[in-house]
Amino acid sequence: EAARRAGAVPRALVLPLWPGDSAPSSVYSYYASLYRIRLANGYSPAVRRDYLEKFVWVYRDFNHGKLDDDKLNALRQGGFTAILFHEDSTEKISPYPAGFTLQWLRHHPRLEFLAQDGRVWAFGIREGAPVARCADTDQVVTERWAPSRRVEGECAGAKVWEVSSGECSGGAYGLLAQPGDQMEFPRVPAHFLAPASWWIRVRGYGRVRTVWSWDSQREYAEERRIEASAWTWQKLDTPMADPSEGYVRLTLVYESGRVELDVAIWTDDPVVEPDAHGRVRWAAHTWFRAGYVCESPEGQLTSVRLEKDRDPADRIFYGPWRVLPPGRYRVQLFARVLADTRVADGTKLAALVIEQPSGAEVAVRVGADGTLQPVEAEMEQRHNVPVIVSLRFTRASDLIVDALEFECLSEVGKVRDR
Repeated sequence: EAARRAGAVPRALVLPLWPGDSAPSSVYSYYASLYRIRLANGYSPAVRRDYLEKFVWVYRDFNHGKLDDDKLNALRQGGFTAILFHEDSTEKISPYPAGFTLQWLRHHPRLEFLAQDGRVWAFGIREGAPVARCADTDQVVTERWAPSRRVEGECAGAKVWEVSSGECSGGAYGLLAQPGDQMEFPRVPAHFLAPASWWIRVRGYGRVRTVWSWDSQREYAEERRIEASAWTWQKLDTPMADPSEGYVRLTLVYESGRVELDVAIWTDDPVVEPDAHGRVRWAAHTWFRAGYVCESPEGQLTSVRLEKDRDPADRIFYGPWRVLPPGRYRVQLFARVLADTRVADGTKLAALVIEQPSGAEVAVRVGADGTLQPVEAEMEQRHNVPVIVSLRFTRASDLIVDALEFECLSEVGKVRDR
């Protein structure tokens, strides 16, 4: 509409940007044909090599909010004056949730917010010289985002041994114990907008070789000694890379001794310390989910709305994949329904599931007054493994999720006075 008011043909780049033969590309191709928008990217069952190299690989950093002036100028010179963002399909293509990308798009000085229609956002690309960065982006960097780039040690390739253990994430760890053993991690951006590194939960005594492989075929390897009798989190810093080297893959190769790896996460820091009141609070937009971002009760775009007519009855909201200190915790869901919602008293809208560590499950139900009944569960964090909590949606009604809060009630084996 903005383009037509200006007498121009509407042209846009759609995010997330997938290779053209990917099924998700057909979603925004459908809407583009419906509203007669010409796209910089679309769907084709056969993709040319030059399209991948000269377009997809050039603009793929836009998927996680990394926009630079030269690329924005190139889009405008090609007649593409807008960016459309589908926020419910980014997990496979971005290291952090859709909320991370959306925040960078909303605060970028070269973008102008045009409109939101459910889970689709429209931004105009401004002309002119770059403007100073908005201070609000500092909050984007410091928020605790659920990481999508993670791997269980026992699942890190065919050249690793699987050993069961109740002390580990997923109930097992990967073992490197003989020549030829190795673990492969997912590809991650070599340059990211927020601090992030590979962190591994590891135990044992031995040596491994860390092999970093970039898209440019360049490799860098160094030896790392592991000396830990208990499970500890260790950081693997990514070596410096040229800006043109977009993505990098890490492989751990066995050298000597016995090295046990439970889980690896690509994030700023896997461990989250509670505040002075023993609480950790995550806004809904920092987790992986379906639905779309909407206003919180405080007026911030940090809540998430799940729609009964659009979203599946499934596990469609989950996180945080972070580690809390040992202790017993109360997990509280802050959610609500729309004021005009008409559902029967006691209707189950979802189930809050503590997947790791303890496996508790609590129903999310509507009360007699039409509001949600309090939703709380307890869990015991005995080991320094990532916490995984999810929400299973039932589609009985739309549901707005505002936040989840973890409150430490006591140390492991003790009860705190209330």
